[in-house]
Amino acid sequence: MGQAIPEEAEDCFREQQRLSAGERGTAFHKVMEHLPWDKGGDKAALDSFLEELEQRGILSREEKNSIETQQIAAIFREAVGQRSLEAHKAGKLWREQPFMMSIPYRQLDSEYTGEETVLVQGIIDLFFEEEGELVLVDYKTDRHVTAEILRERHGAQLAYYARALQAARNRPVKEVYLYSFFLGQFVAVEADAAES
Repeated sequence: MGQAIPEEAEDCFREQQRLSAGERGTAFHKVMEHLPWDKGGDKAALDSFLEELEQRGILSREEKNSIETQQIAAIFREAVGQRSLEAHKAGKLWREQPFMMSIPYRQLDSEYTGEETVLVQGIIDLFFEEEGELVLVDYKTDRHVTAEILRERHGAQLAYYARALQAARNRPVKEVYLYSFFLGQFVAVEADAAES
């Protein structure tokens, strides 16, 4: 006869099932926006931080229970995560930065030959500066994916983000990454995919 599943594990599983993929993604983004960056690799500090976010009303109980702190702590074990910590210490890390840019409509529809433009707007999850150049990171909570699937799904979006960031900061974007909570790794993306 198998062991009984602890009640708190069953509760956590039920809470995760109640949130849609989009709601879970929103919960992760809230955590990453408010996270004290220098404590991100400490699982005990993360657990305490999630409790605080729930008490402050930033996360609902369901959202809090959908967050697996080891998925966040894993960021800071990766080389890019370590580099982001160094940038944070130097005051050169930014999060949740909105942007707006105009692009030719023909970049979205190759059959279109006019000169009209379309406004693209979004929020850059994270970027930091190293030696005068920028590193862009976008978080993804997509499940059951590979690095290649993530690049195919989100590469064009990140290329626009990189262009907007470069224009806004007047500095080159040297690297672009997706951070996959599912894979627990940074996935490099070509920053020039949207240029044409």
